[in-house]
Amino acid sequence: MSVEVAAILDHRLDVSDTRALPGLLHPQVAPNLATAITAQFKLLKPSHPLLSEDEGWQVGWTIADPQWTQGDVREIIGPAGVSIVVGSRLCEVSFFWRWSSFLVDAPIRASVQHVCCELAHLVGANGIVYVPDSAYPVSGVTDLVFNGASLTEARVWLRERCGPPASTPEQIIIEVVDKSYQYEVDPNGYLVDVFPKARHDETVETVM
Repeated sequence: MSVEVAAILDHRLDVSDTRALPGLLHPQVAPNLATAITAQFKLLKPSHPLLSEDEGWQVGWTIADPQWTQGDVREIIGPAGVSIVVGSRLCEVSFFWRWSSFLVDAPIRASVQHVCCELAHLVGANGIVYVPDSAYPVSGVTDLVFNGASLTEARVWLRERCGPPASTPEQIIIEVVDKSYQYEVDPNGYLVDVFPKARHDETVETVM
């Protein structure tokens, strides 16, 4: 099973917003996101010929969350291999791209970041953390989506267990030769995008 890239971002959605999210992500409501998704689809199509660009956003599964009054953790499945798990304070955005491809391929990385930035704008996020979705110690931060953690708490979790974020992808992955595998990957490596000003005039907590 391949290790794929995941993005963790905070949100300002209430329960009703979360339940209405598939409609809020519709191309007519969120045209900039639709543009980013189309670019993602064009990159994916050669390796995923059966992928359809016409898929809409729809609810997958839901899990009751006792920490979120009248709310639940839910999966929103979208086009171009993008899906979102929405918890009470954090979202996890998943892609079809391998973690290694995200790190070494600049167009893929830019496409993923474009989608995430448009989603961040729609949900009122203050930052984005990029991690592998499984297999590595750093991947454990994705569990915090289900635990009611904030983005600051997620970054503290990462720093305490995995160290500070990498400044560049090249700090996480290197190409190797004369071995049975192509890359060596830092199991504690992750990347962070923090927006220079908090959205909705909300103060962003600093993680030292």
